[in-house]
Amino acid sequence: MDTNYNAKDFLEIINRFQEGQELLNMMELEIIGGENDLDPLLALRFYKEDHTLENSVALSCAMVSNKEVIIRHSETRAEVLRFAYSSGDITLKFKKCPWLLDTFFSMCYGILLKKLTPPSIDTLSAESGSVPSSTTNAT
Repeated sequence: MDTNYNAKDFLEIINRFQEGQELLNMMELEIIGGENDLDPLLALRFYKEDHTLENSVALSCAMVSNKEVIIRHSETRAEVLRFAYSSGDITLKFKKCPWLLDTFFSMCYGILLKKLTPPSIDTLSAESGSVPSSTTNAT
């Protein structure tokens, strides 16, 4: 079967794609029980290596292994996708909504960045129970 598109069709496709990107910005990720703790070296490796599709898949698998995942619309609270993941090809969980896969990978990468972000000086001082000295240098 042949498929033919004209310029008007392409404009409509582009408009719908752009509207869809706005929808993706309203998605939120919930990992029941929280994401898995990553080995610090593994987390650093995911951060330092090129941000490839293969690394995105590996990172997301490591974060949600043996977890239940819910992706929902942040305003309506409607569940868009819910799945439990234990092992195997995580991308198969997105067969009904492949348009959501890249957003899921980006959310997992965002969690990684949050984990690798140092605390503020005030938070660090409160956690350690001491006030950092501005004249002390690390050696």
